[in-house]
Amino acid sequence: VLNLRFSARLSESLLWEIHNMQGQKLFSGKLAPGETQIPVSNLAGGQYFLILQTPNSRKTQKFVKL
Repeated sequence: VLNLRFSARLSESLLWEIHNMQGQKLFSGKLAPGETQIPVSNLAGGQYFLILQTPNSRKTQKFVKL
C-alpha cells in the first residue's frame, strides 16, 4: 500500500495514475475525499511515477517499491 499525506484535507476526488520508468501507464484510479492509500501490491519492486490530478492541478512524484 502506498500511503499519501496531504498538507490540506481534500474536498474533492483525486485521480491517480502509476507509470513505469518508460512512461507506460500501469494502473489508475480515483481517491475519494479522506482516502489516503493506493494499492501497489501488484507492482514488482522498482521505481515508478505517481501522478495525482485534481481539476485544477497535476503533480508527479517518483517512488520506489521495495
